[in-house]
Amino acid sequence: MALLAALPLACTRRASPPEDPLGRAVTALRALALPDGRVPSSTYGFMREGHSTTALLALALPVGPLKEGALAWLDTQLQRGPLGLAGPALDYPVYATSIGLRALLLSMAGPRFQPAVDWLLDQQLLAGWEGDPVHGGFGMGRAPGQAAPTPPFPGHVDLSMTRRALQALALAERTSRIQAALQAGAAFVHRCRAGDGGFVYSPGELALNKSALVPGVETAASAADHRGYGSATADGILALRAVGEEDEAAIRWLRANHRVDRNPGLEGAPIEAYAEAMRFYYRAAAAEALAGQEGWQAPLREAILAEQGADGLWRNALALQKEDDPVIATGLALLALSYA
Repeated sequence: MALLAALPLACTRRASPPEDPLGRAVTALRALALPDGRVPSSTYGFMREGHSTTALLALALPVGPLKEGALAWLDTQLQRGPLGLAGPALDYPVYATSIGLRALLLSMAGPRFQPAVDWLLDQQLLAGWEGDPVHGGFGMGRAPGQAAPTPPFPGHVDLSMTRRALQALALAERTSRIQAALQAGAAFVHRCRAGDGGFVYSPGELALNKSALVPGVETAASAADHRGYGSATADGILALRAVGEEDEAAIRWLRANHRVDRNPGLEGAPIEAYAEAMRFYYRAAAAEALAGQEGWQAPLREAILAEQGADGLWRNALALQKEDDPVIATGLALLALSYA
């Protein structure tokens, strides 16, 4: 009798639905959040102020108190100027400022963010760089008082940072300066075109490009000497979309090469480990780039949800792109799921 009496309770417990995956992730991130709304990196000391991670989560999180807290902190900060400059080392200022601005400008009008917009515009390589492959691109961003780079030393300039800057600037009030910045940025993106229709990371520092060379080429002289790869191709699509261009050739490349388990196009590359180390970044960028296309959402969503940890967070076993940090990997996973 006692056993029979216990059966309904046991069945009831087994039938109770688990908390939804997004809810589990939000609960876990809430435990890492600071009272002012920031969610700092739990792994990397130079990100302990939480600028780049909070910007990412403000864009990626579903609507709710945690997202509202992150947006409120960004609102206060970006009225004063850029993100990423508060700690002892730079926390990807262009990346953080661009993503934070985009998150805010998608939800509210932004004249009060002009100091951050002006700073971002100042990071673009324009005057003096005419004729150079990096003209129109954006790098990591400069610390206060640091001189702008001059030829022939541009510093680190890449498609990833440029995509984020163009997406933010496209949402700001369209002044003549912003229009010129978007046009120059688009030209930079086109110079990142790979030889197979995809994109690569940089047209200037060719050693940064993670893919193998096209057949028959022994030494790269331009981006076109490389094969395209997934993360860069998705960035190229999104950068051009921000300025009003839809790149059908790159979309065809992405659809033909898309994978849910890795960053595609890096087979046979010098550091093929980036295929695995960048899978969260790739998924987030590809999901946004393929928005409006059909047939990819369910497999990608299934692959992402299968990797969620017991604590509600995501992690990459490889640290090459810092996706071993659960705040970063979870932010990218949530961003991908928001499109899938």
